[in-house]
Amino acid sequence: MVDFSGHLSPITVSADQRGAEAMTREADVRQALEKVSHTYGFTGFLVMVVPAKTCCSLADTVVMTNWPKDFLVNYDAANMMAGSPVIARLRRSTIPFTYDTTLDSHRRSDGKGNQVLSLFRTRQPEARCLYPGP
Repeated sequence: MVDFSGHLSPITVSADQRGAEAMTREADVRQALEKVSHTYGFTGFLVMVVPAKTCCSLADTVVMTNWPKDFLVNYDAANMMAGSPVIARLRRSTIPFTYDTTLDSHRRSDGKGNQVLSLFRTRQPEARCLYPGP
């Protein structure tokens, strides 16, 4: 996993686009998150409540995402949250980071690395970035 908060550059928004003060609907926020993700080269975003250690459902923590619903269903069905190094990192840090599914899946404490790789390769966008909240 790579911290990159020090390497982020500001996004320039053209004058014809609505600014943050005009975001009053969920669709406005979704559109802004998709734009930010795309601008920085990521294809997916996920806004979530950082799960407690006892939580075993990714879908239950999701506030907003453009990830496929079947990905969340399959992730939860395979009980992948418990051994996730990404979820563990979210619980420890508020610094934005990227992760490489291939490398980080082999760091799982539950031995489900290959199962995770298979799910992410077939169901999830390749480029992902996480923005933990306080």
